[in-house]
Amino acid sequence: MTSERNSAAVLATALLVVTAPMGQHCHAADDAQKARVINDWMIQDVGKDTRKCFTAAAGCDIESRTVTAVLAETPNPKLQAELGALQSAKVPGSDPRWRALYVKACEGRRAARLAGLLKATRRIVFTKHYNMGGSHYAYTEGQSDAQSERHFKPGTALCILEMAGIYPKVTTLIEDAKGVIRDPDVSYDGKRILFSWKKSDRKDDYHLYEMDVATKKVRQLTDGLGFADYEGCYLPNGNIMFNSTRCVQIVDCWWTEVSNLYLCDKDGKYMRRVGFDQVHTNYPQVLADGRVIYTRWDYNDRGQLFPQPLFQMNIDGTAQTEYYGNNSWFPTTIGHARGIPGSDKVIAIATGHHCIQAGALIVIDVKQGRQETSGVTLVAPLVTDKKDRRYRRVDGYTGFNGHFTYPYALNEKEYVACYSATQTRRDSMNGYGIYYVRQDAARELLVDDPAISCNQPVFLIPRKVPPVRPSAVDYRKRTGEYYMQDVYFGPGLKGIPRGTAKKLRVVALDFRAAGVGSNRNRGPGGGAVVSTPVAIDNGSWDVKTVLGDAEIYPDGSAFFEVPARVPLYFQIVDAKGHVIQSMRSWSTLMPGEKFSCIGCHEAKSATSPPAGPTKAMLAGSRKLTPFYGPPRGFSFPKIIQPILNRHCTKCHNDRQGKLKGGRPALGNGGKIPASFSHCHSGDAAGALSDGREPRNSDDHSIPRFTWWSHKGSKEWVQYTFKGIERVTGVEVYWFDDRPRRGRCRVPKSWRLLYNDCGKWKPVPKAGPCGVARDKYNTVTFDPVETDALRIEVQLDRDVSSGILEWKVTRKTVSAGKPAPIVKAAPKGIKKAFSLLGETTVDRRAGRKWSDSYLMLTQRGRPNAIVNWLNVQSIPPMLPPYYAGSCKSKLMDHLRSGHNAVKLSREELDKIACWIDLCVPYCGDYFEANAWSERGMQKYTRYLDKRKRMEAVERENIKALLGSRTR
Repeated sequence: MTSERNSAAVLATALLVVTAPMGQHCHAADDAQKARVINDWMIQDVGKDTRKCFTAAAGCDIESRTVTAVLAETPNPKLQAELGALQSAKVPGSDPRWRALYVKACEGRRAARLAGLLKATRRIVFTKHYNMGGSHYAYTEGQSDAQSERHFKPGTALCILEMAGIYPKVTTLIEDAKGVIRDPDVSYDGKRILFSWKKSDRKDDYHLYEMDVATKKVRQLTDGLGFADYEGCYLPNGNIMFNSTRCVQIVDCWWTEVSNLYLCDKDGKYMRRVGFDQVHTNYPQVLADGRVIYTRWDYNDRGQLFPQPLFQMNIDGTAQTEYYGNNSWFPTTIGHARGIPGSDKVIAIATGHHCIQAGALIVIDVKQGRQETSGVTLVAPLVTDKKDRRYRRVDGYTGFNGHFTYPYALNEKEYVACYSATQTRRDSMNGYGIYYVRQDAARELLVDDPAISCNQPVFLIPRKVPPVRPSAVDYRKRTGEYYMQDVYFGPGLKGIPRGTAKKLRVVALDFRAAGVGSNRNRGPGGGAVVSTPVAIDNGSWDVKTVLGDAEIYPDGSAFFEVPARVPLYFQIVDAKGHVIQSMRSWSTLMPGEKFSCIGCHEAKSATSPPAGPTKAMLAGSRKLTPFYGPPRGFSFPKIIQPILNRHCTKCHNDRQGKLKGGRPALGNGGKIPASFSHCHSGDAAGALSDGREPRNSDDHSIPRFTWWSHKGSKEWVQYTFKGIERVTGVEVYWFDDRPRRGRCRVPKSWRLLYNDCGKWKPVPKAGPCGVARDKYNTVTFDPVETDALRIEVQLDRDVSSGILEWKVTRKTVSAGKPAPIVKAAPKGIKKAFSLLGETTVDRRAGRKWSDSYLMLTQRGRPNAIVNWLNVQSIPPMLPPYYAGSCKSKLMDHLRSGHNAVKLSREELDKIACWIDLCVPYCGDYFEANAWSERGMQKYTRYLDKRKRMEAVERENIKALLGSRTR
């Protein structure tokens, strides 16, 4: 495509010279832009044949077909006569008359295409900056004190595109070679431009600014080093909603800052948080009816890859709920959504997860449905067949017909958007221009810049102010109320007899401030690293607090009070204390808000079944019934371990024992202690000998050891035995993720060394050290007696390497320390696997897990005994009683009086609750940590930063209340 652009550009320049009237000269910048417009015509109309067009010394087939096609869209008798004359005379394609005719035909077509746009606006605000993003679509904050990814490439401008006839003229309002300007918005009266500006990589962050269009004066609205404020949006009540990192959180599945939605007034005062979300929210925009739509990344108790759906709220932060796709595989991410004028539909892009914010253009119509493809139509080009391969879930979006960003609709069939036909890599830094685009994919370039992308077009015109509903927020209050009419209504409890649901459990979520340590999860929804884990692999993403229970009345209704400004989710519980259905998302109320729903996961368009006042309504709102004590983070050591100590550890104290088909509790996942020259923080040396058999070299379902991100270097990993072992061979299964375009490969070469009285020596007479993929590489050698064995590798250039499993053929010569002595079981009862509270340090996770926790969870594998819901569950709604305590044999054993043990109802409820919360271990992010001093300082520093911002926010709300009384 690059060669096509270059050849078309040369022709476009020639065409511009040919068509310029004698004695007239355009401004150089305008000439260059006009040449790029012609260049784009050539790419669209001629495609791969650009170098053959207008160059033939004989014949004119290509020229004739090209001009004929242009005139077919916009007939012009005069130009058609010229075409006929050239065809009849068999004028060769290289004749300048062909070039002149082509340009005139294209100009006529362009005038027709742009007629609606030019009627709607002659001026468009846009920005110039390099393409933003990193390993994930939302990582664009570039925060000055970022914990991990900080993406910032300086060079920017804030511009106005003015259409002088059919060709553009660009006026630069602000230019900054050292900063980045982004996210313009235009006030409803068309007189002010809101934007974000970061003037330095480390000495500034994105903050909100406003320009007066008439005077060009700029004022700063927000400030504060270490906080990024961006994606600002004017609200119809005069306030501003924007995205900010002031929440001081990182994503659960990496170490990058999170942004949530905030409000301030027109001067940047009274700043306060309205989004209390687990991970990113993005790009708030106001619909014609006054609601705000925005993208929300959402993965409570489910996989993080799918989806990033659209949510909605009122302009005061109330009524936060799904708009489209929260239980969908497709679209993976809905981004840059805006309302379509004169319509209740929405224009947006459908993109991926591990990619920049660019994708296919879609129109969303919620009247047709709210999940998967039901309400989504791909446009530009229009694809109505929902079985087309373009309607599919993707992780890294690579484009089918180029990439679109930031659409702004004229109507349901005409749009202005940023577009690149060539930029399909997420690390590309330019290539986007601003285009007029039609539903059928016809397009006209409005403006581009070969050196830098043009972004985020917004019409510089007055707009109708949407209706403003009175605010339902009362900041003098600290609570809100939920009312549910009938939990049996809707698919959530499909097939469940009335009377089964007894109570509704309310669980609060607490999100991490910083990243220290990690583990992994893997399941049907995908796989991920988990930063600052509070559970073992595949366990709960976040700290959870059971606030209490609300009664579900016999008619299915419930009415209860909850804390405001706290993310909550709900579980419907039966008479045994087992969860029937769990929310796998969250909801947040603003102070004083009353929120109601008809049923459980009912469609947003569903109407209430006819009925009189429900029992809950007649009884009135009630406070939650505490869950066996005051609300506290659910801690396995504090809530579950005391139960095991009372009833189980007299027998269950064998630290070398294991469940049938399971593994012993002792150890960090590996049977042989291992050390290394380097190990990626998301991987673990314990994976080398954990006994998990790889399916192939790219197996991401099991733990692994890697030297990532060391490349081209010499590295090592070694086993240290408890005593002297007689070793005769090894089997090594290399990790190699080339099928998913990863950067780990089998090593360039490797060898085996053994410890001989403190010196590392090559093993004698070793066979070939193989580097085959998808199999064990076996090496035999003459016997050596040693206490340590080392693999030394030479990594290939520009790639790293890793190992999934390393087996050693050995026989003990002399043993090391004796096995620990454990207390004998009561007479007549066999000693069993350990349910002790003794802990083992997991260096990778930075936690001290207890024997009992590791044993019951089988180190992160949902199993028949404890069958919790894998947090990599799929996005579609799960059926009732899908997993959890209801499917766990542990509950049956305990209820049946296993070994004459009898638990109280409270104890049974606590264990069932632990399973249904997805087996959390920590009741806060500090509990059971095995952090270094540096790790402790890091977490404390960012948590203190969060607390300082929360204190500022409390003062802002206090000042807001004071302003209303004056």
